[in-house]
Amino acid sequence: MTTGLPNANRQKSILILGAGPSGLSTALRLAQIAPHLTDRILILEKAHHPRPKLCAGGLTADAEAILQRLGLDVSEVPHVDASAAHLDFAGKGLTISPPNTHALRIIRRNEFDAWLAMKARDKGIEIREGVTVKNVVSRNDFVIVETDAETFAAQIVVGADGSNGITRRRILPNDSIHTARVLEVLAPSQPPPNSLNLGEVPKAEGVGFDIIPLCLKMNNKSLNPRYANSA
Repeated sequence: MTTGLPNANRQKSILILGAGPSGLSTALRLAQIAPHLTDRILILEKAHHPRPKLCAGGLTADAEAILQRLGLDVSEVPHVDASAAHLDFAGKGLTISPPNTHALRIIRRNEFDAWLAMKARDKGIEIREGVTVKNVVSRNDFVIVETDAETFAAQIVVGADGSNGITRRRILPNDSIHTARVLEVLAPSQPPPNSLNLGEVPKAEGVGFDIIPLCLKMNNKSLNPRYANSA
């Protein structure tokens, strides 16, 4: 384990672990409100964009509002709009169908995340891909982050590496891990009326569903038919 302070080129004011939407939007917000810190921010990501991500890809109205406040236009990303969303929990449900707008905007996570990473780089934020974090050690005045490539030090470390990431395991070492099962289903958009022959169903690119046993099960029963043609 590293005990000393790394050399100057590996010292950052803010180190963000994970280049998903959480980590990237955090960096973009910091660059927006404190532009003098931009060159002191470093994001570490174990994968390479664009990378596959098992996710239904539904952006809520709140997510779109956050992106707008960051000066971003999510319509630049290939997407389709879901006119309604249905949430099921404990045998009960709630359908969200806002008037004159979409309930969810559906994107592919590999495309969305890569687009967000591009926007961060355009702002001068450094992202290092293919770097796996091995350990996070808190000192009195700084935090040491050990990776498979080199060791970094930062005044602030933002853990955006997911619920099963190294940050959570270091902060809550005795906390049990809860597994959420996720299923992505390829399905037709609209089967022919009264048809029981699956061979008659038109080919569709895909529709995604997230199954989250911890809180609720999402079941998009009223997705805009355009989704299957563009997802």
